[in-house]
Amino acid sequence: APSVALTLKSGSAVPVISSVVNAASFAAGVAPGSLATLFGVNLGGAGVLLNGAGVQSSYANDTQVNFYVPAETPVGSGVIAVNPPSGLQVSSKINLVSVQPGIFSGAVVHANTSVSALTTPVTAGEYIEIYCTGLGPTQTTPNGLSVTTVTPTVYLGATAVPALYSGLAPGFPGLYQVDVQIPAGLSSGILPLVITSGTAYSNEVKIAVQ
Repeated sequence: APSVALTLKSGSAVPVISSVVNAASFAAGVAPGSLATLFGVNLGGAGVLLNGAGVQSSYANDTQVNFYVPAETPVGSGVIAVNPPSGLQVSSKINLVSVQPGIFSGAVVHANTSVSALTTPVTAGEYIEIYCTGLGPTQTTPNGLSVTTVTPTVYLGATAVPALYSGLAPGFPGLYQVDVQIPAGLSSGILPLVITSGTAYSNEVKIAVQ
C-alpha cells in the first residue's frame, strides 16, 4: 500500500480575534498613527498584519496583542490578521477612523514629573501632561516636534481648557501628549477629564483639584 503523510492540527491552536480597540480607552474603532489592542485567544507568538502588512507589536500574550497602527494606513474598512506559529492564520474586518481619542489609565501627571494628578491634587496655574493615543495626523514643526493637525480641547468637568501642546511624545510611536494649564475657578475635589478632537470624545479619567 502507498504511504500517506497525515498532519493533524489541534483545534485549540486556532487563533480567534474577538475585538480590535483603542489601546487606552478600549473603545471600538482605531485611528492611523495610534496604539491599538487586539483581544482574542491562542495569540501567543502570533504576528499581526494590517491590510496584509506586518505591524509593530509592543506586548503580546495568549489573549492580547498591543500594536502600532502605521500613520499611513488609510481610513475606512481594513483587514486585521494574526499569524501564529501554527500557521493557522485568521483575519477579521476592522474600522479605521481619522481620530479616536483615548486616555491611558493613570497617565495624567504633573508637568515634567511622574506624579499622578489624581493622587496629588493640582492647583490653579499648574500644568499637567495627559498621555493618550488616537489624536490623528501630525505635522513636523521646525524644532522637530510632531504636533497634531487638529488641536484638541480638554474638559475639566464642564470647563473647556485649550491645549498648549498636542503631539507625539518624542521617541514613543503612537503615544500622544497633551499639555494644559489648570485654570482658576475650578471646584475643589475629584473632577472628570475628557479630551475632544473634532466630534470624537475620549474616555473619562479623574484628577484631583485643590
